[in-house]
Amino acid sequence: WYNPVMAQLSITTTAPLPSLPLALYSSECIAYTIVEPFGECDIVVGLDNELITQLITLSQDTSDEALARTSDSVRFKDSSSYESWFHTDRTPFALIHQETSSLMALVWIGPKPLGMMPPKLQNSAMTLEAPKTGSSDLWDTVSFRSYPPYRGKGFMTSFMEYLMQIYCERFPTHHLWAGIDRDNAASRAFATKLGFSAHGEDDGTSERITMIRM
Repeated sequence: WYNPVMAQLSITTTAPLPSLPLALYSSECIAYTIVEPFGECDIVVGLDNELITQLITLSQDTSDEALARTSDSVRFKDSSSYESWFHTDRTPFALIHQETSSLMALVWIGPKPLGMMPPKLQNSAMTLEAPKTGSSDLWDTVSFRSYPPYRGKGFMTSFMEYLMQIYCERFPTHHLWAGIDRDNAASRAFATKLGFSAHGEDDGTSERITMIRM
């Protein structure tokens, strides 16, 4: 999913993070950035109709082996499924190429019990015991995607670090976790690079590994 030596993302202008969650089908630009070698890009919170249409098309691409390992073909099957997903209090952030208005990457963050698996993989409800970080602390899941032809170009680390920083500044008592497929070594390495570490006992049989960032 990433290559840290190929591309660089540098934030040039930022705007305050708006009140969350945004209304359905609304989008606001929160930063301008230069992503080499692609040029000027926008970082937005929320997805409008055009971006949702792109997301659905990308998620239904059966030739994309990386996305095929996720639940996105169900999660973003159509506008109705997107609305159902959005109303679980997920906040989507997107990186948009200015010249083509194309969706380069998507990150979403939102409340979810630690260790709960998506329906596609969930045999039974599973919630891990949360680390003892304080009675008022809450857990938010974070997921990340990048899309062809921008995937593997090296900007995702900076993109993720920026988004986690502004989100955690807004919600200082929230902690982030990610569910990573056991066989997805690249995503596990990427999460580790971002400061996530495996949580809970690993019996070596589960399809997903829960990684937390304190």
